[in-house]
Amino acid sequence: MRLRNFAVFITIAACLSLVWPTAGQCIGRFVLIGENSNYTYYLDTETVRYIPDPYRDEKLVDAWIRLVPTETGRQLEIKTRQADNLDILGYDDFGYSMRRFYFRTMQRQIQRMHLKDFSATDKPLETRISKYEAVRWEDIVPNTPPDEWYIFIMKFMENKSNDSGKGVVPPQGPTP
Repeated sequence: MRLRNFAVFITIAACLSLVWPTAGQCIGRFVLIGENSNYTYYLDTETVRYIPDPYRDEKLVDAWIRLVPTETGRQLEIKTRQADNLDILGYDDFGYSMRRFYFRTMQRQIQRMHLKDFSATDKPLETRISKYEAVRWEDIVPNTPPDEWYIFIMKFMENKSNDSGKGVVPPQGPTP
């Protein structure tokens, strides 16, 4: 019960965050962390956690982000898939994408891990899974959606750690 109350507190605290003007709106377990003309981005507050990096003495943040496309974003996704010779079947009803990222806490870097696309009726469209590799880190470009995510997530995790006094939460880290 104590853990459940803590989770509710963290979600409410994230909702009240004033990191930037659009941040803080909650939809269930998801908190708004950014938006642009193509997508609205939400952090899944129930699954975000610290994990150990198997290659360095560093902890990573493991986070799932929900991307909800605007009509412009939906059309862009279809055009991008066509340009990459990927199947577009079902993407006229593209509803959202769940994407899993690892974020380094010591450097502003990101690694894309999972992608799961769904139709507006929650029908799976595509799944891609990447293996964790120390050489796949990408620098986060300032003033981009991943930069906004990084800022929000690091602040969220700092608050979560300070409130719980625990720090690292995961049962295991990524498999090298």
